[in-house]
Formats: sequence, C-alpha cells, structure tokens
Amino acid sequence: MLFRRASRAVPLALLTACCSAAAQAGAQGDARATFRVGVDTVFVQVSVSDASNRFVDNLAKENFRVFEDSVEQTLTHFNQESAPVSAGVLLDTSRSMKQNFRLSRESVIRFLEPDNPEDEFFVISFNQRCRLLHDFTRDPASVRKAVLSIRPQGRTAFFDAVSMGIEQMRNGRNPKRALILITDGEDNSSRHSAAEARELARESRAQIYAIGESKGLASGRSEIQALADLTGGRAYFPESLSDLDTYIELIRAELSHQYVLGYVPVVKPTDGEWRRIEVRLRGLEEVSKFVVRASQGYYASRK
Repeated sequence: MLFRRASRAVPLALLTACCSAAAQAGAQGDARATFRVGVDTVFVQVSVSDASNRFVDNLAKENFRVFEDSVEQTLTHFNQESAPVSAGVLLDTSRSMKQNFRLSRESVIRFLEPDNPEDEFFVISFNQRCRLLHDFTRDPASVRKAVLSIRPQGRTAFFDAVSMGIEQMRNGRNPKRALILITDGEDNSSRHSAAEARELARESRAQIYAIGESKGLASGRSEIQALADLTGGRAYFPESLSDLDTYIELIRAELSHQYVLGYVPVVKPTDGEWRRIEVRLRGLEEVSKFVVRASQGYYASRK
C-alpha cells in the first residue's frame, strides 16, 4: 500500500485539531466528483476511525454498504493494502516562501517517495504563473530533479494552480487521487476566481489537501478550507511552514489508511446528473462508535 511507512498510530485527534470545525471527523464531507457517463465503475475513497480517533485497518469488503440515491449498490471493487495513488503537488514558489523554501522542497521530495510501483506523481510550481514542473510519472528521481530546480520569486496565484492541478489530474490512472497544496499567503495574481476554483473542485475526482501558513492567510484561509471540504480532503494552518513535515506525514497517513470501494450504479446516471453517495458499516461490534468519511456524491459527465 502507498505510504505504509506512516505509523498506524497516527491519531485522528491531531488531524482534527489542525482543521476547522467544518472539516472535523464526524460526518461524510461535502465532497463531489465527476465521472464520465459510459465509464461503468464509480470509485469512492473511504476513511474509517474509531472512538479513540484512530484509523481502522483490516476491514473486509463485507463490512461496507454503499448507497447511491438511497439504492444499495453491489461492490465490484475493494482495495486497501495495495491501492496505488495518483497524486499532484502544488508548491508555492512566490517570493514570500523564501525563508522556508528549502524545507518545503525537502518535504515535497519525501512525499514523492512511492511504496507502490503503480504510484504516480506530478508537480506544479506557482508564483504569479503556474508551471508544470513534471507530468505524471512513476520515476521519483526525475520528479526530485525538477523540484530541486525551482527558486522562490514573484507573487501568488494559488487559484490558478488549483485549477491547473485539477485539469492535470484528469490524466491520472488510479482511482485513489489527491492534490496537495502548499502555500504561505493570500492569492494576489490569479486569473481564476475563488468561485471558479471551487466549481472545478466540486466537479473533481481528487481530494484536495492543503497546508497554508496561518500568519500569511486571512480571507484566503476560508477559501482554502472550502476547497478541502468540497472534495473530502483536509486543510491545515500551522503558524509556520517550518513544521511542514508534520503535516505531510499526516496526509501520508490518511492516504495510506483509506479504502477504495467501487461499484457499477444500479440505475445508470444521465449527463450532468448529481448522484448522492452514502457509505455505511456493518458486521462490527458497536458500529455506531465508528466514523466514516467519504465523498458525498458525484456528477455524471460525458466530457
């Protein structure tokens, strides 16, 4: 499985403490994804925690029930232990990142270390412009080289970076998908608006995880949180990016403990239709003490 080096003992309490109340564990997030009509299988990334706020491993396919528009579905795909990931890193390279830039690059490089040969990554750097440093690849050495080549300069356009990252993620090969946004300040250069970025996120198949330095964010904090909430990801706001490694490891831990469920809808959706998803557990003692986090639905699209 991806990132199995991450400790199984990483507590969700720490995850929760770093997120706003809107992103705390306790309900399935308002996450949405877009799936093409005619592509039969719908994939859902699921995290399960217990009463002690720890991730729950070793559940079986039979422990899950999935409903689409209140109709129970038959699971045709189930994976945890070997589920590869398609992940993209969006790294702020604006002038304000200079103080912590070396640490940021090193943290990104560590994140890009795969444990599964099917893992694939891309990297986008952004200041006032967005640049695809490296397209999807399974070669970590080539991505590391690209990351080491960048230097901080210019302004900040993270809404443009998010938009570019979501578009790039359409080329991902794996059902498990994540975008990692790292920034230290307000957007001051994007051509895309916050609303446009949210709309793209709402239609995305990828979960967005964001790490934003709190002292550099005011209105931008709520916008970043909204992007994470919409996709079922998480947002962290440390006082300084000098602690970036801690939050990178939290993201690695969550991804490594996710289940990937897949099913073919009983009722085929039509183009542009919203389908609500609910994931429930069964066959466990005191099942009410477990918390399930998963996407709440998806949009069908022929695009």
